Amino acid sequence: MSPDRARRVSTAPLVVTLPVVGLALLAVDTGQSASADESAPVEMMLEDLDFIVEDALRLEFVVVGDAPDIAPPTTTTLPPATTSTTVPDDSPESNGEDAADPEPTDSSTSTTSPDTTTTTTTSLPDEPGGDAVVEPDVTTTVRVGIHPAIETRVGAAVLQAGPVIPSVLGEALDTVEVEASRYATVDADTGERRLTVTTPMRVSGARGPTRAAILEAPGPGLYPITVSVLRDGELLAAHLTMVEYSPSVGATDWLGPLGMSVIAAITEPDPSTITSALVSTRNEIDLLGLLAERTEGPLTVAIPPSLATRVASGDPGLGSTAPLLPGLLAGDELIALPQLRLDPSAAVDAGLSELFTTELSLGAEVIGQAFPDSDVRRTVWFAGPSVSSSRVTPEGATLLRDLGNQLVVVDYEDYSSWEGAVADLTDPTQFARLPRTDGTDGRVAVIDPVSIELEPSSATLGVSTVDRAVRVLTEIYAIRHQQGPADRSMILSGVGFGVPDAGVVATIERLTSADRAVEFRPLSASALTTEIQRIGEDDLWVRWAGGPETDLQPRVAAAETIAARITDVAPMLPDGDGRPTAWADRLTGTYSSLVTATDAAEAASAVSAELDAITAAISLPEAPVFNLTGDGTPLPVTIENSGDTPLEVVVQLVSSRLEVPAGERVVLPPGSTTVRIEVSAIGTGTFPVVVEVRSPTGARLGPEVVLTARSNSVTGLGRSVAVGLALVLLSWWLSHLRRARSTRLVARLDASVGAHPSNAAQIELPFDDTDDDAPPRHDGDPGAG
Repeated sequence: MSPDRARRVSTAPLVVTLPVVGLALLAVDTGQSASADESAPVEMMLEDLDFIVEDALRLEFVVVGDAPDIAPPTTTTLPPATTSTTVPDDSPESNGEDAADPEPTDSSTSTTSPDTTTTTTTSLPDEPGGDAVVEPDVTTTVRVGIHPAIETRVGAAVLQAGPVIPSVLGEALDTVEVEASRYATVDADTGERRLTVTTPMRVSGARGPTRAAILEAPGPGLYPITVSVLRDGELLAAHLTMVEYSPSVGATDWLGPLGMSVIAAITEPDPSTITSALVSTRNEIDLLGLLAERTEGPLTVAIPPSLATRVASGDPGLGSTAPLLPGLLAGDELIALPQLRLDPSAAVDAGLSELFTTELSLGAEVIGQAFPDSDVRRTVWFAGPSVSSSRVTPEGATLLRDLGNQLVVVDYEDYSSWEGAVADLTDPTQFARLPRTDGTDGRVAVIDPVSIELEPSSATLGVSTVDRAVRVLTEIYAIRHQQGPADRSMILSGVGFGVPDAGVVATIERLTSADRAVEFRPLSASALTTEIQRIGEDDLWVRWAGGPETDLQPRVAAAETIAARITDVAPMLPDGDGRPTAWADRLTGTYSSLVTATDAAEAASAVSAELDAITAAISLPEAPVFNLTGDGTPLPVTIENSGDTPLEVVVQLVSSRLEVPAGERVVLPPGSTTVRIEVSAIGTGTFPVVVEVRSPTGARLGPEVVLTARSNSVTGLGRSVAVGLALVLLSWWLSHLRRARSTRLVARLDASVGAHPSNAAQIELPFDDTDDDAPPRHDGDPGAG
């Protein structure tokens, strides 16, 4: 646990993980105060106990260190002693058959007959490899004390103090002290020394025989219990633990139901991680397998779809436990996760709600296929870095609700930064309200800081599994006593949704089995049953007031721009080319919460560069002047494809002096290709022709190129005009010839009439060809005129 967290929760009446004022007095140096011999400290490791106590206290310890006097009594047969018992004259004779042996006054008293001597003594077998011997006059006792009940969670922090001096806890309510040999056993093979402390308990003042060996308590409650080993009255070792005293069956019912849910999230490995580098993932899978194997209650687990796929495929890099997971998690609850690791709040903010919905459905399907005997549910969402993000906005909560979510789980350290969170007053066994944008509300559950005790790595701290389990239960039961009866739930998880220690969870299951108010259940079952925490008269409302952890809007804008280019380039590629799909997936992958903004920008640039390389592969080299000789002349256009993939393009010619087709669709293999396009010139002369290469969608690829064409023949419309002019010329020429011929005929007729002997001048010509001013003629009158 970080120092910051310790300071933040140290004064909390409900959320406390470290001792506060005065508890430092309890932490002592074992060698100085818990042992009579500084060079050989003695420690007591709690191995087992009954946490729910009805009528008898039971605790089992392993004693570690120099404690040879902790051993059971032994009975040995000794040689005849030099002393004897004198029989009075009036005592029965016949070898004393009817004589009664006097009772020994203590364990060291012996009774000797004339023939043999049988002595009961407190002795100890030698230490393995040593010759330790206990002085016969040393008295070693075990003192059991019960102290005032813990009524708040602050008091529960006393268990964090480590080795203690029982007197520092205050005056005990009651104590029982007996010889250590009564509780001691020694393993003959290993020499391990154990103390099994069993002491009857009853309520103070209850009827019954008065016996010093009965431990009395005022009534039901959560009580500190100290067990001390004393050597001649001097403290040799001590241990502090807690028990829930329930003097009658069901005495904890008044506290209300308590649901226990064990959860874990397996971190999604980087998809690019090679098999041999999956060390962390293999470790988490092994811990999860162990948890499933050793515990009896249902689990609620988040396994990313990408990892589920690898489990189903038998990926050897995941270790030997992975193939067993589907069977180990049969009947357990698996959280539905999107196939792409997408944060719901960031998705809504960037307009990707539909994508999140699609990815969640795909992910749930993948998980269900890999774990066919598990129950894949959308009821619960883990708001943590191991899944997506710890920031759930009201918009994100609404999206999750629309997809079936009822409960959002957040770690305490992240939750403490949410708006409305009263960290010091947070009750982790009840839920808070989470507002949605439509006016409804969801539920928020908090993983308590006591989860540090459930970390598998905590086993290396020298605290026994049972002690760690008792610490967790003490925190929970202290809250129940402090807050009063209610329907509560408690989440058991490692730090940050990690896999909890299988041994501690299994121990908690066993220790609470006597409490019929406790039920281990999947977390979704608690979503609608657990009560809402109240601060004063009001329900506790919390929300993440800021924006999503990742701003996806710039990534979406970049991806949409590049996606438009993919649409243009994809039809150019051969059928079956997988690059367009890969590009689209890569752009979508930049929305993942695993991807940083820098990595997203680099991925988008990489896709853009690949598209540039394809379009840049098309080029139009310079060409000489093309001569067009008539209709349908093939105009040669040479195009270079410098890539290694055949590309389909459209070649388009543009010229005001040419008749050209709408566009020539061609496939350009790698290398140089000459495309011949039939054109018809309109007129003669030299003129420019613009050549454009476009994708099948019409997007231009690269700059246009201007070619030069020369036409030496009339074609097309030019021929039509020429023919028309020729016809006009011919018509004019024919008309001209007719007029000339008519003029010559008139002249010849005039000449022939004037020369005729019959006065041909008076003969009327068949057509009038005289001027208006000519003198009139007199027909038949030769003298007229």
